[in-house]
Amino acid sequence: MKRFVILVSILVLFLMGLSMMLPSNISVAKTIEINAPENKISKQINNFDQWANWFPLLKTKLGSIQIQNEENATILRKGGENIQVSYLTKTANSASFSTTIPSGSTANYTITISQLPESVFRVNMVVNTNLKWYPWEKMKGIFLDKISGPQYEEALKNLKDYCESAR
Repeated sequence: MKRFVILVSILVLFLMGLSMMLPSNISVAKTIEINAPENKISKQINNFDQWANWFPLLKTKLGSIQIQNEENATILRKGGENIQVSYLTKTANSASFSTTIPSGSTANYTITISQLPESVFRVNMVVNTNLKWYPWEKMKGIFLDKISGPQYEEALKNLKDYCESAR
């Protein structure tokens, strides 16, 4: 029994030491090409009232959006924590916003639109997630792209489908 306690203690100390070496800020980037007018794409990302057309939680009816003003909204998730969303900047070819859930997790999203040849636009989404210092939080960062990446890809695919279909 004494050996077991020592082994568990060493394992816990090792994981804590390892987690101190892992970064607290993780970035995940996803890109898609959209054949639609830039102003149509920009309207979707810069207006909360358009998010239901492409944002996965809203599009699938797993949540609803409560808009406080042009800069702030709350996404009310069914069976989950609500997400506070605040625009940081909005331009004709980009938007950045931050999200916060009650447990304190935050993420900053930057979506940029750049023109390619023949009226095709590249939409790039970069998500910076701030992790807490807890070892399990930092370990989660190793798998963040696998956990969240498919959701970001789905959001971009929904944006593409909506913008290209309603031309």
